[in-house]
Amino acid sequence: ASLGAKHQLSEQWKLYLNVNFANRNPNASELFSDGLHHSTGQIELGNLNLKKESSYRLATTISFNNQNLALDIAPFYNFIEDYIFLQPIGIEQNIRGAFPVWEYQQTNAHLYGVDTQLNWKINRNWDFKSSLAIVKARDLTQNRDLIDMPATNIRNTISVKFPALHQLKLEVQNEWVFTQKDFPNNDFLVEIPTNSGYETTLLKISQPPKGYNLWQFSARIPVLTTQAYKAEIGLLVHNVLNTTYRDYLNKNRYYSDETGRNILLQFI
Repeated sequence: ASLGAKHQLSEQWKLYLNVNFANRNPNASELFSDGLHHSTGQIELGNLNLKKESSYRLATTISFNNQNLALDIAPFYNFIEDYIFLQPIGIEQNIRGAFPVWEYQQTNAHLYGVDTQLNWKINRNWDFKSSLAIVKARDLTQNRDLIDMPATNIRNTISVKFPALHQLKLEVQNEWVFTQKDFPNNDFLVEIPTNSGYETTLLKISQPPKGYNLWQFSARIPVLTTQAYKAEIGLLVHNVLNTTYRDYLNKNRYYSDETGRNILLQFI
């Protein structure tokens, strides 16, 4: 269910208000998982006692728009009853080795934050875009931060067109992801076998990786433009500086870094 309203504050300013209600039943993985998840290297345990998840969301957007500039500021608040999530609970050893165990659990939670979008047409050929996303979340049942929430991130993009060079378009993007400092402490003690027996070690499974800063580059040029067909060649370079980093929301961060420099040649 959704209810929305819009108010024209002035010729350039608008105010939007939305109230949403949604619920869902737990899916098959959340109910019946019972073993090693090969793509993430972790054992997942389902929970047959899971109830349906209900979400109540209030969001508002303040929007400014004129000929050259568009700005959206969108704060939100979301209460989720019986929020379903994965939580690490220990370690299990089998013939393949030792793997962390994650179990599906439920809690009452609230999430709040703000999203912003800026589009600035500097002139006929230059454009600038910027976005900011902030999310805060709390596990209300256990009165602590909620696991697996995205860190604050900022993305800036500048692009330029060259009409004299067959409409060549160049674009440079910078993505800055902060270190996630709001996370629950799910570290636990494990017994590690040694030559002289077993040694008790704290498994630091909760600590997020450091924040990172990435640069992207793209170049596109039309090679065919007719009334019936359009085609272009594009060169894309992700992670231009070959930055070594790990993403908090990627479960493979425990074992390996994210992809380094990646160069793509496209014909579209």
